[in-house]
Amino acid sequence: MALEAVQDLLALDPDEPPAQVLARPSLQSTLERIRREQGFDDDAWQELLERFTAGSGVHRRWLVEAAVQLQGRLEGLESLRSAAAVDPLLAPLVPVQERTLASLLTTLLPPLQALPAEDPLPRQVAGLLPALPLRLQRQLAGRLPGLFPSPSPSPPASEGWASSVPLPAPAAVVDSLWLDPDPDTALWVLWVQDQRDPLRAAALRQQARPGRPSHPELQALLAGQPLEPEQRLLQLLQVPLLAGLPPASLLAMARCGSERRLGPGDPLFQVGDPADGVAILVQGRCQVPRALGNGVFTAVAELEPGETIGELAFFSSSPRRSEVRAAAGGATLLCFEGHEFEMLLLMAPEFSRELLAQLALRLEALYTRLGPADHRASTAGLPAEAPL
Repeated sequence: MALEAVQDLLALDPDEPPAQVLARPSLQSTLERIRREQGFDDDAWQELLERFTAGSGVHRRWLVEAAVQLQGRLEGLESLRSAAAVDPLLAPLVPVQERTLASLLTTLLPPLQALPAEDPLPRQVAGLLPALPLRLQRQLAGRLPGLFPSPSPSPPASEGWASSVPLPAPAAVVDSLWLDPDPDTALWVLWVQDQRDPLRAAALRQQARPGRPSHPELQALLAGQPLEPEQRLLQLLQVPLLAGLPPASLLAMARCGSERRLGPGDPLFQVGDPADGVAILVQGRCQVPRALGNGVFTAVAELEPGETIGELAFFSSSPRRSEVRAAAGGATLLCFEGHEFEMLLLMAPEFSRELLAQLALRLEALYTRLGPADHRASTAGLPAEAPL
């Protein structure tokens, strides 16, 4: 009975090695209760726990099962990638599936390295690693160079190692993310299945998420109420630079921002305006005009959907240095007051990385225009780039 009780505890978190789960401080009182109820003395109890230590048969079985899970999650990632190419609702779940891979690898790879050299399991797992996204390969190469010495570009979804493997149905992969600990992921999964497969959505509503957090929006969707920011989310999914962000980032944008529509030529802000917020261009285009004299203006920069506007002035707490206007077709923007934008950066780290990538590209474009002779030039005299 004691063995079964300990195994039940391990089943609550199958993604971690048994010894790590049993070493958690939060489980010590439960383990002690099991020991007393089953009448084990200290020596007998220690002998029982040794069945779950590194090197034990239980530990070895966990490693084998984790390796099988790794291949399954890789296949699930390939399935999602392929489906997301034609269904934008699935694109935000791709980084979630990548995160589940990273979590599993973080716990799986170190104990694999401790296995004897003749054990075939590390080599079997190493054979799967080149199919990982390149970003994960680089992370692993830095932390575990002995197991993963040379990152290589992962193949497209339709090629490579998965081409001969029957991939799981995308709907089944989506269902598997229902138990993700992030309630925003669960919300997205249920929202997708509501629209794509109501029968699956009904089955999810009958499946509990034991021990996992929730929030009012998820509870409302479970009760059959519509998702409040649905139209705004659908807008964001049309923006290529934003569509690959995970559900938590997109939902944070939809919750924090307010929509603003500009007609052709309407100003978003003008020179000298206070930098009290940031905007994300959702539809249309915006321009940074510069006066040529005699009332004639030319656009010195044109902004595409997905780009942020006004973040440099916001971060530097300086007034706007340039004017930004909607282009000929008008524009729709998601606008954030200062405290809302700060909250977005905290709630959506993936968006923060995307923002840094945009800033890096703009700086590189500025260096290109300046030429190689002087990259030290100050941007103070370059108002065209200043507000972005």
